[in-house]
Amino acid sequence: MKKRIFSIVIVLLFTTLSCSKKGHVGPELAPATSNFALTTPLTPKYVSANYRTQKNFYKAQFNERVHWTLTLKGEQSQALRIYTGIADHIDSASTLWDGKTNGNTSDLNIFLRGERVIAELAITAHPIIYRDTTTIIASYNYGLIINDFELAKKPTLYGFYESDLRDVGKDTYSSYLDSLVHPPQGKKYFQIDAFDGSKDYYVTNLGFNANQNGNPPMFNFAASAAFGNKIPSADSLYINMFVYGNGISNKSKLGIQLSETDILYKDNVGYDQPETYTYDVTLNFTGWKLISIKYTDFVIPNYIQLNIPKSLTVVKEPAKINSFAFLVQTTDNAGSVFNAKIDYPILTFGKPLLESND
Repeated sequence: MKKRIFSIVIVLLFTTLSCSKKGHVGPELAPATSNFALTTPLTPKYVSANYRTQKNFYKAQFNERVHWTLTLKGEQSQALRIYTGIADHIDSASTLWDGKTNGNTSDLNIFLRGERVIAELAITAHPIIYRDTTTIIASYNYGLIINDFELAKKPTLYGFYESDLRDVGKDTYSSYLDSLVHPPQGKKYFQIDAFDGSKDYYVTNLGFNANQNGNPPMFNFAASAAFGNKIPSADSLYINMFVYGNGISNKSKLGIQLSETDILYKDNVGYDQPETYTYDVTLNFTGWKLISIKYTDFVIPNYIQLNIPKSLTVVKEPAKINSFAFLVQTTDNAGSVFNAKIDYPILTFGKPLLESND
């Protein structure tokens, strides 16, 4: 009998201790009460910030511990950065911002130089949204931008080269202002229109060449703060760009081509053939898509590979990259109309563009 009473006492004691445990079970919701108020207003450290050299943050003090969400939105770009937490204040520890987006590749917008950023502070179960505005003097430097197409003048191209007079290629720089397609970055994008009249798959190409007239290679990695003043290896260099697909151009490919300063051989008419690598993107998707390719995934085109002397060892050397080109190709022989929209080709080091900000 005594043993049974002792057991009951132990069970009751354990139950009492369990029920009197401090805190809560499950996630803390921390909604605001009817007495909630800001004791200090929402303010940024910098009203105008240079995100090449500065980091910003927002601060505010509350009269109680609540669940809060701070949303930063680019007025022009519609880019987003969101912070959330539970506390009686926000400060640099919880809202430090380096100018980047959320790092979500489904949200392709990037904060722009010169745009206003609207900050909105929302409190769970509280009807008032608190707002403040800052301006971006200089946007975050993701890497080495090849071209953002924001200038009023065309970029310097080394031209369209048609494989046949029946092929037609043109860079439609007027329609890159087309408001019907909102670019993922800035106000403008680059558009290529072409027609495969010769029915030979290849249509045309165009590119940016920084090695004309004795100019140095295009990408001076060693002098770039974006790369930590280091020359990246081929397996740490990413080529990124936004490409627009209409969902029906699945018989077309956009080739991305990089060339280095090394000359592999002379072709049958005596022209130097530089060390060249390509990567093909099939345009079978709809809308803007971020393409990020590691340099090691680029390959030497067959027409070059076949002519490389067997004794020659070819190694990718990012420091020698001196041109960037797009190749317009079709994959049927019926003669195809080709259309591609391109924006913000950029080189990044260590990880793809917008992979993560954490």
